[in-house]
Amino acid sequence: MESDSKLEFDINELLVDIKEVDIKTTEDIHNRNNEILDLVFSKFLKYDKNVENKRITKEKILNLEYEYVEDISDLKPRDSCFGINLNEFYDLKLNYLGFFIKKEDNFMSFLKLLKYRIVHKINCENLLLFRKLNSKDKVQLLLLDSLKKMNN
Repeated sequence: MESDSKLEFDINELLVDIKEVDIKTTEDIHNRNNEILDLVFSKFLKYDKNVENKRITKEKILNLEYEYVEDISDLKPRDSCFGINLNEFYDLKLNYLGFFIKKEDNFMSFLKLLKYRIVHKINCENLLLFRKLNSKDKVQLLLLDSLKKMNN
């Protein structure tokens, strides 16, 4: 019985951490990621590399390991960031950018990221940004999806 109450406490603690803004289901994230990738790649499929790059990127992104970042203020310290550089439209690839440290105060579209123990400053202006979902995010999604199924 004690383990059941501990589990209930852990679940309640996770649910309390979810802000109204954060309430996205697995389906919401999947649809948004798919929408963004289709929109971006559709313009550049005339480049042969991008046909294969789209398949590879969708495979990585749509397995729900990643979430599209619409606003960089949604990033939290230690979020693992990935991006597609839109300046390289002829060869769009998902690249590891590093762990988010902070947004540069002076510039709205610059991020400080830690990659391989080196701090980098990255301009997000022509970058499609994704963050890797951590274990806590995945558990929250699982709980929200379960609650949604129970209410339907």
